[in-house]
Amino acid sequence: GRKPRASRGTAMDDGGGIAAAGDDDRPITRDERDPERLFCPQCGNMWQPREERTTQTLMLTCRVCGYEEPAHTGKVYENRIKKEVSTRLDTINPDVVDDPTLQRSKDVTCYACRRSEAVLFQAESGATAASLSLVFVCVFCKTKWVG
Repeated sequence: GRKPRASRGTAMDDGGGIAAAGDDDRPITRDERDPERLFCPQCGNMWQPREERTTQTLMLTCRVCGYEEPAHTGKVYENRIKKEVSTRLDTINPDVVDDPTLQRSKDVTCYACRRSEAVLFQAESGATAASLSLVFVCVFCKTKWVG
């Protein structure tokens, strides 16, 4: 197999030491199996972020072989959490339709009975307000859904 090469950052030199940035003019080869560049192109291990303090640059460094290159984005890690509200609908008491303080809407149609009136409220599905979803409860058949 062909070994990936680098032109930016540092790479292992022939003597086993780390070459300075810019010493290697070979082009970086992109691996189509790693389009987001999450792994070291030299040995395949996962990158570790490191700050180059003199230039205030985020570097991606391999702790195994020592290869590093500048990060192409400022994002080191993104944790996407998506909680499904639909799995919690069974915990909602269907008698909420009798609560006069809840908002009502006649602009929705219940998929179960096809009638057009439901109470609605926001159900927390995560830690932030951006993750709030509307929960509807049909006032006629008490079917619950997220909209």
